[in-house]
Amino acid sequence: MTDWVTPDTGNLLPGDPLTSAKVLFLAQNPIALAEGATGAPKIADKIIGGRSTTTFSGIGAFSGVIIFAVLKGQGGGGPAFDSLSIATSTNGSTFGTLTPLATVASGESNSATIFLDFTSGSWQAIYDSGGAGISGAAYETGTITGTIGTTHIRLAGTNVSYIVKPQGGQSSS
Repeated sequence: MTDWVTPDTGNLLPGDPLTSAKVLFLAQNPIALAEGATGAPKIADKIIGGRSTTTFSGIGAFSGVIIFAVLKGQGGGGPAFDSLSIATSTNGSTFGTLTPLATVASGESNSATIFLDFTSGSWQAIYDSGGAGISGAAYETGTITGTIGTTHIRLAGTNVSYIVKPQGGQSSS
């Protein structure tokens, strides 16, 4: 692991010579920062969460999101399947069509991890496909149109909770 060097800002004045020590910390500190070296500033993740239908803002500087979700089928006369769906917006007021990302059978529970890339609109999901005597894991992919410039996402589901982790761009807010 690379060591973090706390820069002496008194030696970084205009006109001061560029020494090998200065070049060394300028080259190594970004690596030490990424590795989480002792003394290095910490990079914080932006984590937001919600349940049922929730709109998330403040993600315009990010290139995608990872969604960790838990779905519970209603059962007892509810719909045969419940799903987690997503819609994107570039202005926070107009959203595209809700696209299902993961489903769960009535009376069953599933957990899902989904990544949506705003640049390409492609999404990938892995989730537990257990229930009704079936067990295993599912992997699905798809594409959502109109995701370039996304500033808001809307997640929707009847009986679902989730944590959203924006990816790329800003580190926290």
